[in-house]
Amino acid sequence: MNVPHALAALERNSAALGKALYSGGYSLRAIRLAGGFVIPQRAFDSLLVEDFDRHVPVPGACPVPIVAEADLSDATIPEGVGSFESLGVSELMVVKQRLLRYEMGEIAHIENVMATEERSREHRALRRTETLMREETETTRETQQDLETTERFELQSESEKTITEDSSRFAGITVSGSYGPSVDISANAGFTSAKSKASANSTATSHAREITERSVHRIRERVRRERSALTINEVEVINRHGFLNRDGEPEHIVGIYRWVDKIYEAQVFNYGKREIIEVVIPEPAALYRHLRTSAPREGTTLRKPLDPGYCTGARHTFEPLEPKHMNLVSAMFWASVYNVPGVTPPPPRFEIIGVALATKSDEDQPKEAQADNSLKVPHGYVAKRGVVCGNKLAFNIDGQNEPTGLEVRVGRHHMPASRLMALDNETDTVPIAVLAANTPAFAVTVEVECERTDTLYADWQLKTYHAIMTAYEEQRSAYETGLAEQALADEQQDIQGRNPTVNRQIERREIKRGAISQLTGQHFDDFDAMRKSVGRFGLPQADLRESDLEGRYVRFVEQAFEWENMQYLFYPYFWGRKSDWPLVSQLMDDDPLFEAFLQAGSCRVNVPIRPGFENAANAFLSTGVLPWAERGATVAGREPFLSIAEEMKSQQGAVYVKSDGTVSATQGEAEVKGQGTSFDDDDLRREITIGGDVYMIASIANEESLFLTEPYRGKSLAEGEYAIGAKAVGVPWTIRIPTSLVILQQSMQLPSFEAQPFAPPG
Repeated sequence: MNVPHALAALERNSAALGKALYSGGYSLRAIRLAGGFVIPQRAFDSLLVEDFDRHVPVPGACPVPIVAEADLSDATIPEGVGSFESLGVSELMVVKQRLLRYEMGEIAHIENVMATEERSREHRALRRTETLMREETETTRETQQDLETTERFELQSESEKTITEDSSRFAGITVSGSYGPSVDISANAGFTSAKSKASANSTATSHAREITERSVHRIRERVRRERSALTINEVEVINRHGFLNRDGEPEHIVGIYRWVDKIYEAQVFNYGKREIIEVVIPEPAALYRHLRTSAPREGTTLRKPLDPGYCTGARHTFEPLEPKHMNLVSAMFWASVYNVPGVTPPPPRFEIIGVALATKSDEDQPKEAQADNSLKVPHGYVAKRGVVCGNKLAFNIDGQNEPTGLEVRVGRHHMPASRLMALDNETDTVPIAVLAANTPAFAVTVEVECERTDTLYADWQLKTYHAIMTAYEEQRSAYETGLAEQALADEQQDIQGRNPTVNRQIERREIKRGAISQLTGQHFDDFDAMRKSVGRFGLPQADLRESDLEGRYVRFVEQAFEWENMQYLFYPYFWGRKSDWPLVSQLMDDDPLFEAFLQAGSCRVNVPIRPGFENAANAFLSTGVLPWAERGATVAGREPFLSIAEEMKSQQGAVYVKSDGTVSATQGEAEVKGQGTSFDDDDLRREITIGGDVYMIASIANEESLFLTEPYRGKSLAEGEYAIGAKAVGVPWTIRIPTSLVILQQSMQLPSFEAQPFAPPG
């Protein structure tokens, strides 16, 4: 790997991403967090799975549909119109209950121990969780290379020159003549020269060079990674019960265990005339059940790992994570989410391999051919394209270059120089052959572009997916183990369940939320005045204009309806989703009323409109718009208004009819005397609050004197404040509510229920 080149490429990519982030080309909502990386939305989409749904997938389970944040300059509040039924104006009758006592109910169990009998029973509950994980990876790589080069060069030159020169000259004149009797003349000239030169030059040069290079390069790399985690959680609860009935004169013993019932008193109270709005909401506990099952138990710091997968498509369908989803960005993201070690980037799509072929120059010996089989295609790749570059020398004879030729074959193809040509998807070796003509030397380089196969990429996807899912399973196992430990700790507590008063608050809160959605036709998606990561410090910050508009909306909905006097009735589970029947019908709680809330398939709700808000509330319910929209108008002058003190009292159920004057009461006496009061017969059987306690008016003596149904319990009061509230209607009745508590009866006598009234059907 070319490290400098890779670092330079990463720096260029980082600079491009940074420029895109801060150039304004992407809005804040177009940024994706992938582990520790900040990636623009378009870049995220381009690197996402090629064959994935083009709707931008969101990692994890599908949340409540996300509403894009509105522009800070464009404040919005809900303007939906809900569906409801107006019951008209009638007397607001509210049923109130108070706990009177606990009573023993029906028999739960009978334990018999005969005389002289000794019996014991041991109940052992063991919960054991053992997790063993071991991962071992060993890589061995050995490379051995022998290189031997022998070069022998001999040059022998011998030159011999022999020069022999023979020169022979001969001149002779012979004259023969006779004058007279006889005259003889003879002349003869002769020259002989002999020259002989012999030169012998004998040169013998012998150069022998032998190079033997043996390189043994051996790399043995052994990587052993072992992760072993052994977690054993064992909780054992042993209950021992023993019976010894031998001492003295033993008799038979009978232990009778009985259920414990709650006894409530119910009374109808008249709060005067109100306009009543009725809605029926489905499964009032659905959101509460979801939040309880998806969040850790109260008091735990465990965090549930993100579900591996994507919420995708226009209908927000959850698609579990699969190997096909693995790519560079998704692998980085999920590896950072689950802290996955050893995750590598995918193999590059293209690899370039090459080889150089060259010969040494020899002006006397032409080079004709050379073959090479050293060009190996990387595993998992195929040869797609190749390019050849080469050069050659020519013979120079008498100052002129002789014609030359050079032909290169790569695989099955003849490749001209500097032309990119397709190959035939070779997977092992790319053979190369060079044919030269009339050239003393040549040099050729061949580069081949190899493309990654689908099999190699799928193999990487599978390995990466396996590593990610293994890490997820570890985190999920740790999370579930933590929950199990917390559950066991809860089981060991002597007190189970939750305070019934808290349960009533949860019921009313969830029912109120569902009723508001039904009345206003919205699901609280537009309440986003508090913005996230605003400004240079990235802190939460309120949009002031949005806050003002939403504040008016919230205040009106809270004040226009008497939520403290809301009445509701649960309907059974079979009015809910049929697919959830097996689960919902088996939900249990120590509080029977809360159990009815958890199992409810539907809930009928009556909500009264607060007196003085009738016109504004009806206009709001009909149009979905607040009846006043002018900014700057005084609240008290433009809209019905409750002071914060009145609103707090109404939320706590303090609804008063009159409270003029003062009263005096003596502890232990039923008579209450007034100063400046105006008691009348209409106050008969109304609630009256004195000293913080609520009593019932039994009779009216005069405008300044009345009698309570029970003696005054508080400290004696002189000229104290009071308040008269709702009026009781009809006769109170008792309600028996079964519980899961069991008590051991003192006597061995079987109970009799003849004096109890008939129970209502069902």
